[in-house]
Amino acid sequence: MGKPAMLDFVEGKVTIPYLLLHQRLENKKELEELYKKKLDDKQEKWIKDKMKETNALEDTISLAKNLGFEAINTVKDEENSETLVVIMKSMIEREF
Repeated sequence: MGKPAMLDFVEGKVTIPYLLLHQRLENKKELEELYKKKLDDKQEKWIKDKMKETNALEDTISLAKNLGFEAINTVKDEENSETLVVIMKSMIEREF
């Protein structure tokens, strides 16, 4: 369960996948014109296809996992950190 795909984009929230996508697109205007708008199926498909073509989503997941490992290494030896480490490991191992 989770929120619907594209909700952040439609609500005007800037996220790493969209920042990477924007950075990597040759024609940024097409993406910018869809920002904060209700998307139809064709527009959603275009964004999803571009996310795949540019590896924006894959690179975001990789970045998040690397930051998670960094967080674990930072707190793992601290007192009472076991719960934080378990939570972070479960987030890292989560499939998207």
